[in-house]
Amino acid sequence: MLFPKYLRDYYDNGNLKYEWTGELYRNEKGVIDVENGYNKGYYEDGQIMAEAEYKNKKKVSEKYWNGKGDLVKEFYYDSLGHILTEKDWNDNGVLTKEVNFPEYYREFYDNGKVKIEAIGVSINSLNEASAVNGYVKRFYENGQMEMFVNYKDRKGYSFQSWDENGTIQAEGDLSKGVHKAYHQNGKMSREVKGKFYYDQNGELILTEGSDKTWSYQGKPVSETFYDSLGRSVSAKEWNGTGVLITDLKMPKYMKTYWDDGKPKTEFKGNLYYKDNGEFAFGDGEYKVFYPNGRKNRVTTHKNNRIVAGKEWNLQGKLILDLRYDDLGNMIYKKSWNDQGVLLSDMDFPNYWKEYYDNGVIKTELQGVLFYDSLGKISLKKGTLKEFNEEGNWLSVATQKNGLFCSMQTRNVGNGEENLLDVGFDSLGVANSIKLFANGNLVSEKHGVIRESDKNVDTGYEKLYFKSGKVLSHIVYEKGKIVGKKEWDEAGRLTKDIRVPDYYREYYEEGKLKQEAVGTIEEENGFFKVKEGVVKLFDSTGKVNYSATYKDFQVVSEKNGD
Repeated sequence: MLFPKYLRDYYDNGNLKYEWTGELYRNEKGVIDVENGYNKGYYEDGQIMAEAEYKNKKKVSEKYWNGKGDLVKEFYYDSLGHILTEKDWNDNGVLTKEVNFPEYYREFYDNGKVKIEAIGVSINSLNEASAVNGYVKRFYENGQMEMFVNYKDRKGYSFQSWDENGTIQAEGDLSKGVHKAYHQNGKMSREVKGKFYYDQNGELILTEGSDKTWSYQGKPVSETFYDSLGRSVSAKEWNGTGVLITDLKMPKYMKTYWDDGKPKTEFKGNLYYKDNGEFAFGDGEYKVFYPNGRKNRVTTHKNNRIVAGKEWNLQGKLILDLRYDDLGNMIYKKSWNDQGVLLSDMDFPNYWKEYYDNGVIKTELQGVLFYDSLGKISLKKGTLKEFNEEGNWLSVATQKNGLFCSMQTRNVGNGEENLLDVGFDSLGVANSIKLFANGNLVSEKHGVIRESDKNVDTGYEKLYFKSGKVLSHIVYEKGKIVGKKEWDEAGRLTKDIRVPDYYREYYEEGKLKQEAVGTIEEENGFFKVKEGVVKLFDSTGKVNYSATYKDFQVVSEKNGD
């Protein structure tokens, strides 16, 4: 480098890799660039690869060569950096592109014949060519013209297209408001009347008017009329045998048909377009039919919502009857299976019942129903019951202000019946749980009950023998056992614990068997002596062992009295 005259870089073989010559400068980032002069790049064998010329820090021309030394691209730019002229060649030296903006734009096939020619052109933001005032021609490789579009103010106003044999395929003229397209047999395939234009690819863009199409045999296929906003206001469509399958007339009706001509769907009333352009039903009635002609479904629409609906099976039996309120919430429902058995019965807000296919009730909500924030039906006040297919109840719950007051769940099987009875406080939090087996109380919990595992946090728990006598009574505080008593089936006390004061166990006849006095701690259901004395007694009441504890360790012990 000899700044500001030149900058050169070389390959390992000593050949020049690139060079910047002329007047160099450093830009705002400190990078060296060309102000006036050339930027050239080379292949490793020394052959030139690319060349760019700069004047006053702006690129004015650009050239590229292939590895054989043939020029393949050439650009010239205006003062704003826009392409003025461009030429491209293939590896055989044949010109494939020639551009002179804004006068003409041409592309060529590899055989040298014209592929695209545009006179009076402009470059858009995507660097695509489009005619402003002029024309665009496209050709097949055999030289036959494929398309001819005349442009005015960037919109095509006349159009013609041909096949490779020169047979006319389509023609149109904006000034006449007519576009026609043809099948190979010469019969018309499409006719557009109204307001339209052609894009740079010759595609027709219809903004208002009619669009009709025909089959190869000349039978109508479709017919659509558009308003000034480009929306369909009337449309018809036929199948391959000439049967009408779609019939639309805005805003009065929309009808569709099966291929045999029988009605498929029908809406009569007020059709409209949403702000996003989607088609929608206003006030009216929508019907759906089975192929055999029987009604499948009917919905009534009001204020842009469904307010009622019915559905029938293929045999004509009613299987669904619905009604909705002004907010779109379902307020009435009855449904049946194909045998006519009632499956669902809802009269909002009074009750909702569901049934098994055999007609036995499955669930029942009775009282005052409401829709929650997620749109799901819930019980505000009343009872919720669930049953099995034999009609035996499985659960019964009462609610008030949307909160549980009580809940009972039942499990019946193998000749046994288990019943869980849960009570709740005024905030809907469980505060008592009772478990029954075949009518006998097995256990009960009272107090603050944890939601995670349904265990007592603060309160008490009782377990019972089958006879109904208490087996154990456990007192909890903040998840810890602070008191526990156990009895045998005869009702004799076998264990008495009060944390942290003492721990006692008894023989069957009521005499003391073991005693710990001092500081007792409980952990995961086990009791340990931190500070104090432990004594073991024989059946006559004599002490046969004693030990003194400190920091959970035995510091002294004695056998006998």
